[in-house]
Amino acid sequence: MTVPADDFPAMAKDILVYLLESQELKLMINAIDRSMEFAEGSSAYQEFVEEVNEMLADINADPEEFQVEVHRILYVDAKNNPVGGKLSLRKLDQADEYELNMASLHAEDNGRHAQLIKFEASDEVGLEYLSHYTRENDLYTGEYKISSMEIDWDTGMATGYTEVLRGTFANFVLKNEGKDLYPLGTFTAQSRSIDEYGDPGMPETVSFKYQGKLDSQEGVDHLIGTMEIYVEDEYMPLTMILGFDHHAIPDKNLTFHDEMVSDFVDISDEYALMELMEDETTMTKLFETLAQLGINIDEFMLD
Repeated sequence: MTVPADDFPAMAKDILVYLLESQELKLMINAIDRSMEFAEGSSAYQEFVEEVNEMLADINADPEEFQVEVHRILYVDAKNNPVGGKLSLRKLDQADEYELNMASLHAEDNGRHAQLIKFEASDEVGLEYLSHYTRENDLYTGEYKISSMEIDWDTGMATGYTEVLRGTFANFVLKNEGKDLYPLGTFTAQSRSIDEYGDPGMPETVSFKYQGKLDSQEGVDHLIGTMEIYVEDEYMPLTMILGFDHHAIPDKNLTFHDEMVSDFVDISDEYALMELMEDETTMTKLFETLAQLGINIDEFMLD
């Protein structure tokens, strides 16, 4: 499928309007809003609506600025079921052409899965994610690697992809319980040799390991686990292990003391404020505190 550049602004507006009118999308964003516990008074969906309206206004103001050629390729298996695709966006800016490519592919063979996600921008930036895994009872076990595009700094041309990170996951899942999202299972990550970048102060590699499990104690879900960071260095290898028990505090254990002390001073009362300032003991303590903070009250008064 190809969408000519002249048709893209109108198509983009139709897509944005569809997003605004989609009740399913609204419900999904509101659900994320509740689970992430946004600050009181803020709304993830309202911010989304404002952003979309702003994009619509930009397209209406200057449609020519949004003339982008779109190419869409759909990959299917032997049974004609979609298994992936490639989306290409091309924009001509005066004499320069900018191209953005996004591709995804998922294959399955007898319970074994392979997934590829790739992103490229004008042979300048590129990321590739490749994983092989099995899935049982919604738990994922497998391995992955992430590669980035290498650039020849002499020619400015892309020379291919180089691995920057690899790792494994075992019985891993992101489990949604009420408002909370729990990463359960084992997850590891290991960087490539960092010292290849030429900085002698950098470690050789850095490794990360996460293990988490969900345990219910007295009716409260506890995410219990460890995070381990290993820094490989010829002279000073380092291992750090952090154990944690993350859980909500039951309402019955929350107590807030909001009573004022018996000798408080209401500074909105001018008479009470004047009495406070005339109290030598109080003013002495105030000046001592300001001095400890590095504030010279004499200089302040002169200014």
